[in-house]
Amino acid sequence: MIGRRITFFSYITPFLQALEEARSGLAPVFRLIDERETNDVKPKQISGGSVDDHPPIDLNGDIQFENISFAYPTRPDILALRDLNLIARAGETTALIGSSGSGKSTCLSLLLRYYELSSGRITINGQSMTECNLNELRKNIGVVGQEPVSLLALNSLSFVHILIGSVCYDYL
Repeated sequence: MIGRRITFFSYITPFLQALEEARSGLAPVFRLIDERETNDVKPKQISGGSVDDHPPIDLNGDIQFENISFAYPTRPDILALRDLNLIARAGETTALIGSSGSGKSTCLSLLLRYYELSSGRITINGQSMTECNLNELRKNIGVVGQEPVSLLALNSLSFVHILIGSVCYDYL
């Protein structure tokens, strides 16, 4: 009797592990699907003004990183980016490619103004990022993150969210 139970559990264990991995990998997708339309950015002081007191930014121009240096608040003595200069030309596809820890996600976080720059400035169409409406900025920039997400779980609703620009950065 005990032998049968051990055999049963030895057969079922790999399936349970795979199921648990799939469940944990799909959690962000289900949160995205369940997410209600909300303004996740509340008016507060960011970069010298509230998130809502700036006019909409024209996102049809070049995106330029000028002499960007940045250190994460949790590691202020270690620069994640040092004197970065980058231009993403309007109408062209730009890809940030590099090894792990090279600053790709950091650049995106700075573009979306999740952090303040240590030095330098980011402009879109010549307008400083600190002068733009933060809600509009984040609503109009699409992101495909580096975290693995099961494509089988992405249904048409998720693709609609991606197409209309309402995807939360934390989940993709």
